[in-house]
Amino acid sequence: MYQDLQGRVVLSPTDLVQFLGCAHATELECRHLHIPRSEQNRAAPDPLVTSKGRRHEEAYRKHLQEQGKQIVEIAGRDA
Repeated sequence: MYQDLQGRVVLSPTDLVQFLGCAHATELECRHLHIPRSEQNRAAPDPLVTSKGRRHEEAYRKHLQEQGKQIVEIAGRDA
């Protein structure tokens, strides 16, 4: 991630590779130099999208179990 050290932007090799691969991601990272992530306004999760995502995850988990795969549950923030 970009760093602002005493008014100078410092880039890591990973930052440079990211820039070459995705200008949009670079733009988003540059914004963090001026607006720290903790201060950014974040939209509340869309309940419809969240619900659809959880149904998809459950279906995929069931699919893996039917194939005999072992599933390990890891508690998350909303568990």
